[in-house]
Amino acid sequence: MSRGQQPAATILDRLNQLSSNTASLLEDVLSRYDTQITPNIKQAVEKAKTTARESSLLLTF
Repeated sequence: MSRGQQPAATILDRLNQLSSNTASLLEDVLSRYDTQITPNIKQAVEKAKTTARESSLLLTF
């Protein structure tokens, strides 16, 4: 391409396929993030808050 030549069609097809695969994988990760990861993070934060609250109460008595 630097010499004004066109890239081979097979290379362009392969790049297009890789781009499509990457987009599909990202879509899968994002959908799992909303349905699986976020609720688990919220649950972990709530457990940490509860543990900190209980620890604080124990240490004050």
